[in-house]
Amino acid sequence: AMRQEVVLDRALEPAWLDLALRQAGVPLPTDERRKALEMSLRDRIEALEGRRKTVRVLSRIWLTPPESSAAMIAWAIEHAPLVRDSRVLHLGALLASQPFFGNACAIVGRELSLHQEVQTGDVRRKLRERWGDREIIDVSGRAVVRTLRAFGALKGVKGDDRSEPGDRLAVDEILRPWLI
Repeated sequence: AMRQEVVLDRALEPAWLDLALRQAGVPLPTDERRKALEMSLRDRIEALEGRRKTVRVLSRIWLTPPESSAAMIAWAIEHAPLVRDSRVLHLGALLASQPFFGNACAIVGRELSLHQEVQTGDVRRKLRERWGDREIIDVSGRAVVRTLRAFGALKGVKGDDRSEPGDRLAVDEILRPWLI
């Protein structure tokens, strides 16, 4: 069975990930860093339940990553001050800590290379083929596309199924080996 935390069930904003990354570098117990993160998101995500779920997702990326990505995340936290565009760090962390996100990005990349655009419905259909035909997979497919739009990696109109390639993110030299 697929572990629940593997699925990204909400769109993430780079600014929220910046807040989580900042908390990751604070030498406090995880529960205190998580509370501080939730407090810092109060003005950005008004609904309490939505904010708590978002903090849970952000924590799995930056505060308590899976064992398989812990070393990569620790390196990123240590080197974050040297990076010009934190979006690259966040995308790398998402790819490392969320296999679902990586799979969705691979689908998006293939669609863009074939068609110069991507349809969210096609991404969701291909994700269901791989991860199972469940509603959470549809929600998660949309969340990945919205996250990539928030990062500027995709461009599209809110509510429109079609996205085009966004701006290419500049990858600092120091991050190239880390991303590979």
